[in-house]
Amino acid sequence: GAIQLTEGEVRVDGYAINDPLRGGSTFGVGAGIPLELIDHIEIIVGPGSVLYGSNAMFGLVNVVTKRAKDYEGVHVIAESALPISLRVAAGAGSTFTLFGQPGELTTQLEYYKQKGPDLFFDVENTGVDRFTGQPGRNSRDGGPTGLWGGARVKNSLYAESPSALLRAAVGNTELHLQASYYKHASPTGPGDFDDPDTGERETRASVGLNHRIAVSTLLDVSARAYATYYQTKSAFIASRGVLCPFGLVSCNYVDNGSAHVAGLELQSSWDWFRDNRFVTILGADARQRGVASTSETRDVETGDSLYPAATGLDNSDVSIAAYAQQTWSIAPPVKLSGGARVD
Repeated sequence: GAIQLTEGEVRVDGYAINDPLRGGSTFGVGAGIPLELIDHIEIIVGPGSVLYGSNAMFGLVNVVTKRAKDYEGVHVIAESALPISLRVAAGAGSTFTLFGQPGELTTQLEYYKQKGPDLFFDVENTGVDRFTGQPGRNSRDGGPTGLWGGARVKNSLYAESPSALLRAAVGNTELHLQASYYKHASPTGPGDFDDPDTGERETRASVGLNHRIAVSTLLDVSARAYATYYQTKSAFIASRGVLCPFGLVSCNYVDNGSAHVAGLELQSSWDWFRDNRFVTILGADARQRGVASTSETRDVETGDSLYPAATGLDNSDVSIAAYAQQTWSIAPPVKLSGGARVD
């Protein structure tokens, strides 16, 4: 399963995985983060928008993956809750030397599939269809019974998610790649009972490249390039007249959305006393963004459009941000922080 977090940012090794369409981030299987690669999870409570942008308004979660020395060798994983779910994965970790620089690589590919459990839902009377004057239809071919449920779901509780994550570093340069596909559904919606085509599909891909230069014990400088692509498609099947205003037709409400972000961030960190007590961070972030969406209603049987497609999003822009943050550790239990950001 998965949950959505809004007004908070989720990162993997410092790279945001919030989808750029709605700003939400998926936890659980849909996040595409292999459990075996997680070293620890950092949680920053409170506003983090100065350094991380508006998604971090209420906090930040950063998943830190294992270094190669902690994931050395080849790993093969298989687990199952028979007959409901199966997860298989293969990963590897290795250290090496390239052009005289120490390097490391960690990666894991995995596949998860779940079908069921076959939950039983009590019968519900949905009443008379005001479009036909007959009891409402709650399935494509079940007839006008007016009844929803009263059986076990066998088709509409499922999840499928292949995913991959790779982290490679040579010297002070680090590459991050992550991709996942998440197909899932739940039988608790108001549409047709146990319809196999109601559900949502999400595709995510991200890449990040970071280079850090320790200029001196006073100053660190880093440059980071990143890009994220996200696509979603949802289908909602309904036959009742109140949901599909024809009474005898089954409707498929199809929503499509996609979004991307590509950017470059430059950051400097000034450790004035060289002991992390008084640190100034200055940075700039430039990014190009785009979103697009469509919504339409189709006849399930023929695929023909029943209504004109609703006008969706189709926007892109370029944003530039500059920020500054000052931290002051007065004593071990007391730390002051203040900053400003202009986008």
